[in-house]
Amino acid sequence: MITCPACQSHETVEGHLLPSADDGSTSYFYPSGLKLLAFKRSVALENGQQFKACTACGHVWSRVSAEQLKRLLERSGTGRAE
Repeated sequence: MITCPACQSHETVEGHLLPSADDGSTSYFYPSGLKLLAFKRSVALENGQQFKACTACGHVWSRVSAEQLKRLLERSGTGRAE
């Protein structure tokens, strides 16, 4: 079970990041486990493309709106835990 490095929560989801097609100034998180025909498939990263990294272990992270991510997964998720 994956734990959040900031708050120790087990409510985590895997996914990938892509920059916007428009200007590349915003990146979007695409969670795994969405229905194939989901209308909305991503959540914008907060603070543009800023990430944090640990120089001790190499862990890299950023932040999305928890509420937007929960709504997306509730509306378009397959219900399978990653």
